[in-house]
Amino acid sequence: MEVERIRSDQQIALVAFLKTDGSPLEDTSSLVESVAGGWWYAAAQPDGQLACVFFTDPDLHDNRALITEEHWWSILQQSTVTHNQIKHHNYYLSGDPFFRSANSSLLTKLFGENWLAVGDAAASYDPLSSHGLSFALVSGWDAAQTIHGHLDHVPYLLEHYGMVLQKAFIAYMCERFDYYGLEKRWGQLPFWERRQDEKKHLDFLEKILNKTASVV
Repeated sequence: MEVERIRSDQQIALVAFLKTDGSPLEDTSSLVESVAGGWWYAAAQPDGQLACVFFTDPDLHDNRALITEEHWWSILQQSTVTHNQIKHHNYYLSGDPFFRSANSSLLTKLFGENWLAVGDAAASYDPLSSHGLSFALVSGWDAAQTIHGHLDHVPYLLEHYGMVLQKAFIAYMCERFDYYGLEKRWGQLPFWERRQDEKKHLDFLEKILNKTASVV
C-alpha cells in the first residue's frame, strides 16, 4: 500500500568530508552558521576529518555545478566562521561533495493492518532541530510497546501511537518556524522567506491536520 508523504520543503544537504595535513580541529562542538542561501554545519570527526554540510534548497542552485570541488569552495566562501575555520586548519576535500535529502515530512498514515511507521519512515525532521536521533530512539521504543500491547489485544494503541507522532511533528514544526524566524538579515531572500512566512506555516499545519485525520 502506497502512503502519501507530506513535505514542508525540498531542503537538501550538500555533504562533504575534509582532511588536513596540519593540525585537525580539536574542538568537537558543532558549528552552525547561517548565510544568505541557507546554513552551514561543521563538526570534527573521531578520525580527524571534518564533516561539513551546506543546507539549502535545490532550485536556488545549478545542482550539477554545486557538487564540483570548485563550486563547493565558492559557496563555502559565502560563509565567515565556517570558511575561516577550514582555512585556518588547512582542510581540503577528501572526496566529492554529495547530496542527501534534508527536508521535513510526515506520512499521512502512520499505521495500518500489521504495520506501523517508525523513525525517518514516519517523519523526517530538519537537521537544525537536532531531533533526528532522539526521535528515532523514542519512536522505536514507543513502537515496540505499541506492538506488544496490540498483540495482546489492547484497544486503540495504534491510534494512540499515530496521534502521538502527529502531535510531536506539529509541535516540532512550530518550534522550527520560531528558530528560522530568529535570522533577521535575509528575510526577503527565497530560502529564508519560505521558512519565515507565517501564512505558509499555518497552511502547512492545516494540511497536516486535514490529511492525517485518520491517525487520531
